[in-house]
Amino acid sequence: MTRQSADRTHTDPSHRSARVALVGTGGRGLMYNRAVAHRDHLRLVGLLDPNPVRTKYHSDAHVSSGRDAVAAYGPDDFDAMVREQGVDTIVVTSVDRTHSV
Repeated sequence: MTRQSADRTHTDPSHRSARVALVGTGGRGLMYNRAVAHRDHLRLVGLLDPNPVRTKYHSDAHVSSGRDAVAAYGPDDFDAMVREQGVDTIVVTSVDRTHSV
């Protein structure tokens, strides 16, 4: 796919936005949250973290960027998040030692 055709795909209103979930809501996660919020072809649909205060903070930050609130999940709810939110892409932003669980 050329850069030009990729741009057309992402700006075509008939093209469905990619549904993104973040696993980990620390500082690294906030960087990705902000990046998704500023891309029309992406939609943040799920946040997974053991800390509900951080998931609420991330959802509120997303809303303050003019986007929809984001569903929050705990660490045992990964499969439910993927299924319920129809996740296309998962971005793992948790502490590095947790990536191979």
